[in-house]
Amino acid sequence: MLKKDSRDPWIDGDNYDVDQTAFTQTKKILMRLARLCPEACDLNLWMPVKTDPPQIQVLIRNVHEMSQFWPWGALRQDMPPEMKSVLETGKAITVTRTPGMTSVLAPVYDSLGSVVGLVEVVSQSRPDPRENVK
Repeated sequence: MLKKDSRDPWIDGDNYDVDQTAFTQTKKILMRLARLCPEACDLNLWMPVKTDPPQIQVLIRNVHEMSQFWPWGALRQDMPPEMKSVLETGKAITVTRTPGMTSVLAPVYDSLGSVVGLVEVVSQSRPDPRENVK
């Protein structure tokens, strides 16, 4: 994922090995959970990248491609302070940095109890039609 090669500028980014069965199962679970929301919402899976300064990479995005953190097209980016807090403390937080959007960032644990990633549950509120009445 961090490899650079002047002959292939696209060698890094999304070139990493996954257990395909576990990856697909996780994506399906996130898609099913998103359907439980009464409004349109997405559940995005993020993984920290061991770099200095710390970075984060989105591994799974869903149907609406909503996120308060993902700049379109970026696979890896500097770690936002909110994500760093969740990864360090293991405590979920609610974020409203983009007007009209709400995200809950929740830690993902491995089988040994270590925080290894986080899930962003994000929804965009619909405008209240009563607000447009004059």
